[in-house]
Amino acid sequence: MSRLFVALFCGIALVFMSVGAFMAFDQQRKITTYVPADATIVSGEVQRRESSGGSGSNRRTSVSYGPAVTYRYDVGGQSYTSDDLRPTGTETGSQSWAEGVVGRFPPGSRQTIWHDPRDPAKSFLLREWSFTPYLFVLAPMLHLSIGLGVGLLTRWGRGRAAPLVPRAGGWFELPAGMTTGQKLRGWAIIAAVWYGVGLLTGGHYFAVADPPYGNAPMIVLAIYAAVGLLSVFMTLYYLRLRGNASDARAFVDRSDARCGEPITIRVEQSLSPDILVEELKVGLVCTASTREQRGSKTSYSSHERCAVWETLATNTMPRRGAPLEAKHTFTLRWHDPPTSPADQKEYPRHAWRVEVRTKLANSPDYRGSFPIAIAAGTRPPGAVDEEDEDEDEDEDREDEEERDARAEDDVAAT
Repeated sequence: MSRLFVALFCGIALVFMSVGAFMAFDQQRKITTYVPADATIVSGEVQRRESSGGSGSNRRTSVSYGPAVTYRYDVGGQSYTSDDLRPTGTETGSQSWAEGVVGRFPPGSRQTIWHDPRDPAKSFLLREWSFTPYLFVLAPMLHLSIGLGVGLLTRWGRGRAAPLVPRAGGWFELPAGMTTGQKLRGWAIIAAVWYGVGLLTGGHYFAVADPPYGNAPMIVLAIYAAVGLLSVFMTLYYLRLRGNASDARAFVDRSDARCGEPITIRVEQSLSPDILVEELKVGLVCTASTREQRGSKTSYSSHERCAVWETLATNTMPRRGAPLEAKHTFTLRWHDPPTSPADQKEYPRHAWRVEVRTKLANSPDYRGSFPIAIAAGTRPPGAVDEEDEDEDEDEDREDEEERDARAEDDVAAT
């Protein structure tokens, strides 16, 4: 599903960007190769155009206005009539803008038009550079960046539990789902693509267009540059984090982790000298992926199914040259869902991971994820079902609330 998401987001964006690039180069070709000719304005009017979107009570209608100017010209003894306004075709905007364009070309006036020397029937009236083709390149960059982000910064393809690596002392190391270096590289690629496309697009416009350029290109490029600062910030974030802390390493004391049975998790992480660890938390987290069918539409979602967290260190500073180390024994409930097989087609699908979160003083915080396979537990004798256990917990909570209420009444009466 993630691969399809990435393909759709990136593919659709690249299609629109290709259209915009073609329009930009076609505009440049027409403005630089078409030759001038005298023409007579036949008519001019402002055309009102409506477009609707949505359905039912959410249906909305938007109105735009386009200048329609018809002109006639002669080339090589043959007469031609056209209403092509710009090299990029007809554009729409506000009513005042359209009226202003039409007002520049009163019927009967003599004007200069530009036509294709090889095909005089192709022409345009306004020899002005439009920024619209460049918008077709810049606007889809948001979709392309989202697609790249999902492909580079999520665990698809890396979220499945990899084989454990045996280590000394009876420990087994969990391969990391995604390292700090991978996150840094992902954000750096997004930033490079974002600003690379922006520089090429804006550079081409200012290199070929004639001044004055107008406000629109300046405003659009300024907004584009500001939005891209997120990728720059995240790149610097992970660059600084990598300088202060290495990726954590997670180990377990057994290769056959199972719900309802204890498992010890050991974590170690190398840090820069004299850096304070404000908090080290380790958790076992289960994520459920679900699919919901509503009529003809299918939706997919993921949520945290269950989790167990422990704080293993607070306000500590490892000895110089020694890594931060901590361990804890976890016991999941016997009825917690096991890891779903990789080839399972049905939903929900469950995936377990060890989460390591290190909060560092004067530094970005570290978050590491280590997929782990958890087998189904065995029901112990006399154990209650999950629903019954939840009901007992609810009853205990209600009893505690009732006792608190009685205590408050006694205090008030006193």
